[in-house]
Amino acid sequence: MSSKVMKVSVLAHYLKSKLENDQYLNNIIVQGEISNFTNHKSGHWYFSIKDDTARLSCVMFKTYNTKTSFIPKDGDKVLIRCSTSLFESNGSLQLYVNAIKHDGIGDLYLQYEMLKKKLAAKGIFADEHKKPIPKYPERICVVTGNKTAALNDVITTIERRWPLATLSIYPVLVQGDMASKQIIEALQYVDKLNFDIILLVRGGGSIEDLWAFNNEELAYCIYNMQTCIISGVGHEVDTTIVDYVCDVRGATPTAAATLATPDINDVKAMLIQLSQRLNMAIDRYKQNKEVRLDYYQLKLNNIKYTVNDNAKKLDILNHKLLLAINSIKNKQENHLVNNLNKLKMITSDQILKNNNQINNYKITLLNSINNIYLKNNYHLMNNIKLLDAYSPLKIMQRGYSLTFKDDKLVNSIKDIVKNDNLMIKLQDGYINTIVKDVNKNE
Repeated sequence: MSSKVMKVSVLAHYLKSKLENDQYLNNIIVQGEISNFTNHKSGHWYFSIKDDTARLSCVMFKTYNTKTSFIPKDGDKVLIRCSTSLFESNGSLQLYVNAIKHDGIGDLYLQYEMLKKKLAAKGIFADEHKKPIPKYPERICVVTGNKTAALNDVITTIERRWPLATLSIYPVLVQGDMASKQIIEALQYVDKLNFDIILLVRGGGSIEDLWAFNNEELAYCIYNMQTCIISGVGHEVDTTIVDYVCDVRGATPTAAATLATPDINDVKAMLIQLSQRLNMAIDRYKQNKEVRLDYYQLKLNNIKYTVNDNAKKLDILNHKLLLAINSIKNKQENHLVNNLNKLKMITSDQILKNNNQINNYKITLLNSINNIYLKNNYHLMNNIKLLDAYSPLKIMQRGYSLTFKDDKLVNSIKDIVKNDNLMIKLQDGYINTIVKDVNKNE
């Protein structure tokens, strides 16, 4: 006997781990007959699956059995998809079932698995070939059985969610030997009609009922379509080749219609939100422009004030210049008069005191006085003419002007460049101008 001792719980846990991690014992398909079926009040199903020589315990939890289209009973021949584990408390082997179907279709299921494996290997299920669902479809086509519950579910769902879409119905056989051919012909036809979305839907059923949707030619037809196509075949647990090759799979016809359409209430809410955001953006833009307008209006008013202020200053300077010229002229005239009066007084006294000498030199003195007078008068007139000639107003009367740049007198073309704003003062007003060119005297 081995020297290694192991507790029962440790061994049970080890066996459980080995079973659950064995890839060949997980997600397997088991064929057999139902016995000892119990629909527990908890919603879970407990039963055994057996054949002629063996029996295994099974449990199917409520999460999975609610997706099943029938409730099994003792004696039913079934196929179950399950994983293998060990129930440690009593050491029994347990199959945990996640899907169950009626048997009698074992060959069909093998054909389905073989075809799925073949097409997957050729890449027609690959995500890179899937077309996106249009966000707001305008034209939707439904390819399905005529006057079926699936069609009614699709119409009701689309009319409720997205009544803006135009719905076109193309009825076809969805069961039987001719169904695949009719579906292919319908899809090839509607693919040329510029629909936004095509829905391929059918209600639930057995694998035999849904076999038309496991057709290889149909798979290639869907793969080569230009229009986005959504499948909604059977119930949630039913999966066909069509579901793998379509752009999107809906678990049911209703789910397919839901995937194909936005909810109009959500769209309305989004439009209201976008409208509010747009109005807020417009208001902000308007406010910004009004602030800039006020800024430029204030700046313009400041410029007008500066121009008017400079004009007033120029008038004051001009007035002061005229006063200064008149003052100088008056002082010169008064000085001349005073000098003449002093000269006369001196001359009279000299005549009175030196009458004899005056008489002797009368002619000479008179000549001298006359010469002095003429000379002074000549200088005086020259000074007056010179003063008048240097008067800025006199210069302006001859066509000259004063040129200012930024309130400063321009003395040289070095102070001026092209496109400068200049103010030119003439004798009777001002000229505002822009420099077009500057030429230096050669």
